[in-house]
Parts: sequence; structure tokens; C-alpha cells
Amino acid sequence: MLIARPVFASLAACVWALLTACASAPPAGDASALLHDELFQPVVQQPDAAAVFALSPAMLRYADKNLLHLPTARDARRALIDAIYQRGELGLSYDAEATRSAAQAFDARAGNCLSLVIMTAAFAKYLGMPVSYQSVVVEDTFSRSSDMLFVNGHVNLVLGRPLRRPR
Repeated sequence: MLIARPVFASLAACVWALLTACASAPPAGDASALLHDELFQPVVQQPDAAAVFALSPAMLRYADKNLLHLPTARDARRALIDAIYQRGELGLSYDAEATRSAAQAFDARAGNCLSLVIMTAAFAKYLGMPVSYQSVVVEDTFSRSSDMLFVNGHVNLVLGRPLRRPR
């Protein structure tokens, strides 16, 4: 027991020293000196919402050949999803590297959740289906690109009338 007290006291002193090191004040100075907007390239072209959802000629050919003749019964929504995602014809894969327009996702046969939502919505709108979007409540996930830290979310879409939200 006598040995335990000096070890405990030494351990407590080390922990206290480490915690006080974390509590030091930030370096003094002007924070605006850290902000250098001139180091970033200007945006060449602002994205156009219509262009994001625009169907390319290849998408129009695919839609006219494979989607226009989907069943018009009550499950046309399921038929659209199956035609795009389950036939294996498009061979879509998930790619979290970049958000693409509908045409870019179709050409690459890949996209993140937002890209695939945009592409599906573009086809649904072409077929005259009502579309709405929703943010999915999920635990925050983080990613890093160089020194930039991102909080990632998730979106999906509702084909047809949106579901009522529970009260």
C-alpha cells in the first residue's frame, strides 16, 4: 500500500501536467492573416439547375427504348427503379468521389447518393412522375480531402406523392 500512494501521486501529477498543456491560450495574432482567398481558383462557371437535371442524347435514347413502355399500373415507380438499378443494363456503382450531373452519372455509370438521385429524378421527370427530395437522418460521417474536413449527409427521393410525415 505504501508504494501505491507515491505511484498514484506521480500519475496524478503527470495527468495534471498534460491537461494544463491542453488548456493553453491560442497564439495571439490577427486571424484574418490566415485567410487568403487569392489562393483559391475562382469558379469558372456556376452550375445551372436545368443543366444538372438535363438528359443527354444517350439518356434520351435509353429512356425511349427502355423506360417509356414501363407498366402504367399502380407500380410504375417500382418499374422505373428496377429498370435503372436492377436489370444490370446500366451497371451502376456507388462512387463517393464527386457529385455528378444526371448526364455525367449516366455516362460514368456511377455516382454518389446525390448523383444517383439526380439521375433517377431526371428520368422520372421525363416520364412525367412527380418527384420530391428528402434528407435522410443518419449519423454524421466525416471525410477529409487534404486539409479540408467535410460532414457528409445523405439524400434520397420519393417518386409520386411524398409520404406524410408522422406528427
